Amino acid sequence: MTPQTITQITFYDRKLKTSEKSSQSLGTAKWQGDVLDIVKQTEHPELYHLFHNKKSDYPLIQFRNDQGFAALAGIGNKASWAVGYFAEAYMKQEPEKSKNIHQQTAYYTPVQLAEPQTYHIERYLFPRSKRNSYQNLKSVWKDVDDITKRLKKNIDELVHKQLGFSLPDYTLEIKNISEPKSFRTYKPFGTFFERGIQLRFSTNILLPPLTAIATGKSKGYGCIKKV
Repeated sequence: MTPQTITQITFYDRKLKTSEKSSQSLGTAKWQGDVLDIVKQTEHPELYHLFHNKKSDYPLIQFRNDQGFAALAGIGNKASWAVGYFAEAYMKQEPEKSKNIHQQTAYYTPVQLAEPQTYHIERYLFPRSKRNSYQNLKSVWKDVDDITKRLKKNIDELVHKQLGFSLPDYTLEIKNISEPKSFRTYKPFGTFFERGIQLRFSTNILLPPLTAIATGKSKGYGCIKKV
């Protein structure tokens, strides 16, 4: 299998402001609008649709809040090239800020693990179908079987639908789900409020770094980190 490239670029000159309507907003919606304005002025305005993500269930370019600073992630080879191209265009507009840009790049192919690897998910948002049933941490924890099924679905979407890999011919396992923490309400799309949590889990597949899963992944929610 040919590895897929995953790139995250953080713009340390660009601080993100949270929404006045929600103290838990990441401020990424405004960041996306500013990026789209710049993309339209480049020599490749056709990239607008790739950055826009409006009709995509599996967005390849994701807008993130990296510890209070604006960031872009490209999932896959084409999207990684696109965020790198945007960074060059951004630096041409404001060359004095070019030293404040940091790039991380990873190369990924799915691998079955002999021992499960533990991951942490930040701001793991629920589907809207669970908005009424998930009112607090206790109600979420009682439905741990559903969380297990959704994590499996989210991982399949990430590895198969977004990165284009067929999962190896074995059973994907999700184990050791931690008791959820930080039950909060977020506003990822500037319209509806969504509820989310933090949790840890283990799986028998190596997950791609610098990626996110589930609802709101294009706006910086559901980011995965190896523990």
